[in-house]
Amino acid sequence: MARLITKIEQQKRNPSRFNIYVNNEYATSVHEDVLVRCRLSKGQVIEDEDWMHILVQEERDKAKQTALKYARYKPRTQAEIERHLQAKGYNPEYISATLVWLKSYGYVDDQAFAKAWVEERRRLHGKGRYALRQELKQKGIDEQWIAEALEAIDNEEERQLAYAWGQKRYERVKHLEWSQIERRIGSFLQRKGFSLSNITDVLHELRVRHGGENQDS
Repeated sequence: MARLITKIEQQKRNPSRFNIYVNNEYATSVHEDVLVRCRLSKGQVIEDEDWMHILVQEERDKAKQTALKYARYKPRTQAEIERHLQAKGYNPEYISATLVWLKSYGYVDDQAFAKAWVEERRRLHGKGRYALRQELKQKGIDEQWIAEALEAIDNEEERQLAYAWGQKRYERVKHLEWSQIERRIGSFLQRKGFSLSNITDVLHELRVRHGGENQDS
């Protein structure tokens, strides 16, 4: 069935979208990119096949716009965007095409995300390697990018960070007996994501420095 576009009206609340009227009745709305891509104009006659093509283009564009809005709010991983689009009910084919499009324009870059995440989480929250690895896995980052981001962490810097957090926690629990102090600090550093070897070294250093003050009787 042929359709005659009788009116194209720009939306007031969302100027990037246009209402399409067919045979003097509202039919659908499309993004301006679809309007231009499909060369829609008043007086145009559209066959069924072309109409279906327009609807497919609009759905594809909706997936892109949804992903773009989600990615612009704050940096996202490819897996996060994919899960977001799946939750919105988009066709898997459109999701795949959207991810390719986002990567081509640099809106999603898991390699850069992993590096930035490691730097920020260490700077603001003092996270150790183990915690960072787990966080990146949960965000769906590939192992190669996780490994690359974590390789940038200097071993001595990691040990010093663990000691700094251990010393900070010691000030809160120094009134306890040393066996309790060790348990509290050890558990705290483990939650921070530091390795057992670093935790052991920190506890030893703290005992050397403060142990005499809190030796178990």
